[in-house]
Amino acid sequence: MKHNESTVHPHKEFHHGSSATTAEAQTLIAGTLEHTTEALHHLRARFDAAQEHFADMYENANKKVVSGAKITDAAIHEHPYLSLAIAFKVGLILGALGVLATRRRK
Repeated sequence: MKHNESTVHPHKEFHHGSSATTAEAQTLIAGTLEHTTEALHHLRARFDAAQEHFADMYENANKKVVSGAKITDAAIHEHPYLSLAIAFKVGLILGALGVLATRRRK
């Protein structure tokens, strides 16, 4: 059997094909990694902006609650008996509504 020099050996062909496939895979991974990194930076920027926005909202709500509590405290100290009467009436009304709701369910 004669050995022809121009004959391509299967292992060399496989090596060349696998090298090309590896190069294509590396190019694809590099592009994907770059896109993923960019997307993560964008996502992080959006998260930071949302976190800052919610922190501002929390601070504003906290100020309003504290202000309301101070006003309520001052009103209760100025008119303690009236405040007690109002609290009693509100409790009485809520209790009556609760009893009515319970009776209707039966």
